[in-house]
Amino acid sequence: MLQDLKELGLTPNEIKIYESLLKLGETPVGGIINDLKIHRQIVYNALDALEKRGMISKTMKNKVYHFKVTDPEIIVENIKKQELIAKRLSGFIKAEVNKTKIDNSIDIYNGREGVRKFQINMMNSVPKNGTIYIIQGGATAYQQTVGLDFVINKIDPIRIKKNILIKNVMSEKDRQENKKYSESLNPKSKKLRQVKFLPYQNIINPIFTDIWDNHVSFVSSGKDPFAIIIKNKEFYESYVDHFNILWKIAKK
Repeated sequence: MLQDLKELGLTPNEIKIYESLLKLGETPVGGIINDLKIHRQIVYNALDALEKRGMISKTMKNKVYHFKVTDPEIIVENIKKQELIAKRLSGFIKAEVNKTKIDNSIDIYNGREGVRKFQINMMNSVPKNGTIYIIQGGATAYQQTVGLDFVINKIDPIRIKKNILIKNVMSEKDRQENKKYSESLNPKSKKLRQVKFLPYQNIINPIFTDIWDNHVSFVSSGKDPFAIIIKNKEFYESYVDHFNILWKIAKK
């Protein structure tokens, strides 16, 4: 019982007085002092704390206060009340935190394996039936960076299962290369891929941009590839608007 009373938050003196009352039954303060041989003020302080917890009660008899242990079920009821208060407080705190929470982040993946890991993470995070908008500087940049086998065997199965649509804009000069790339894809994957071409022949861009679910990523297709992923709702919405402008200009 001693350990349980400690777990309830009782001090050593409060535990001593409580145990003394259990042993003595109803008694005035003098009975507790005689039993424990401790200072009167310590007893009064402990009795006051126990009474506030509802663990003891006092009654006046012959102009002298007598103390006794209350029904232990009161302890259980008090704990239940504290739990309800804690739950209400927790809900309030969470609501206040969410009001001020800024859900922003920047992540960087380095090297070919890092970019591959990012691509898997992106596909897993895009909601079912979602869309990825891609502004691409070259038709073969993606497969050169992560590998065509990786696209076919790792990326596309996730995309097909989740029915994720890709909308892609690239330079007109890459039309033929894109055709070759598209022919190597699973038919189901091709159905989930829409491509349009910007009417500019000399667009050279080693970076391609993915836009999805409050994220924008910039992926290098150079010798040492890397991916920078920014999570920010306003940034994402701005890039979606930018993509839509390019999409209107581009031709099938």
